[in-house]
Amino acid sequence: MQQVSPAQSIPRAIHRMAARQQLGAPYMACTPRTPMYMYYLVGPLIVIVGIGIITAFALSYSFFRDWPLWQALLIPLVGAGWIGVGLWIMLTPWLYPRLRVFVCPDGLICLRRKAQIIRWNQVEQLWRSAHREANGKLSYSYRIQLRAGPGIVFASDLCNAEMLGALVEDEIIHNQLNASFADYEAGVPLIFGDIIVSLQGIGLKHMPEIVAWNEVENIDIKDTTMSIYKKGLARAWSQLDIARVANVGVLTRLLEYIKQRPVQPQLPQLKAYYAGMYLRFGHLQLSLQGVSLDNGRTLFPWSEIGSIGVGPGEVMLKRRGEPSEWYALSRRMIDDVATLKKVLEHILNSDKVL
Repeated sequence: MQQVSPAQSIPRAIHRMAARQQLGAPYMACTPRTPMYMYYLVGPLIVIVGIGIITAFALSYSFFRDWPLWQALLIPLVGAGWIGVGLWIMLTPWLYPRLRVFVCPDGLICLRRKAQIIRWNQVEQLWRSAHREANGKLSYSYRIQLRAGPGIVFASDLCNAEMLGALVEDEIIHNQLNASFADYEAGVPLIFGDIIVSLQGIGLKHMPEIVAWNEVENIDIKDTTMSIYKKGLARAWSQLDIARVANVGVLTRLLEYIKQRPVQPQLPQLKAYYAGMYLRFGHLQLSLQGVSLDNGRTLFPWSEIGSIGVGPGEVMLKRRGEPSEWYALSRRMIDDVATLKKVLEHILNSDKVL
């Protein structure tokens, strides 16, 4: 079971760096599983063994006088080899510094030779690959791709690597999911590595065929593979390694969103809505934030709305709470009632308030 490093174990220099970069207080350290002292313990021991072999050979050289010279020289060469291996182990942390990652509320501090600051809004893609170890356990490695500049790669040799990968994935979902919904509604193809998702269906970069949504039987995303099943086919239409799929978390939620809405309305108002614009219907406005009445003077967030509907003579809105509150707006104060009904039906039936 992995343990999260407590904040007290994070060096003060990291706290100062996080404060200077305005990342918030670091709360988790992801350090190499093999402690640094092991290199400085094992390396000198091997060097001592090598020195011991050479010393023993020098002190007992008389026993090897009758040996051929090349055979006698093998013994000190073995000792020299041990010394070389020991020195290599001791110098490895200096020649190849190992990655350390410190997690902050607003980003990551990555240390190798130099410090690299990664803010969450700089992260563009997360790639995950999995391989099965000799004991049968799955091991993961991750690659963070930035919008600009070099990213980082970390694997299971880092403590809390899977937890770090999940944290990065959550931040990508938080920062990109709404934009993905908006682009999808606007008809913009979305690319997740080798996967392409659009209003027309789902496909692969290297294949011209696109499987329409009404032809998709199932999409199965597992730890190591992603499979697309098409109706009428006994086998998967396509199966690819999960390492070829970027931002799996965003893709999974986008597919859930599409599945909940089998019929995709093409109203231009919906494209504007998902793009973050305000939809004005007379004295009533709709936005990603909620419903506004009285020309925007009163805002009801979607999380506070129990129900809303367009009746024969008025628009009724029920606000959650104890006791619940009802608000009514005459239809004479509403413009384009037919479009308002379609937009509200789409938003409420989607079961996904952005």
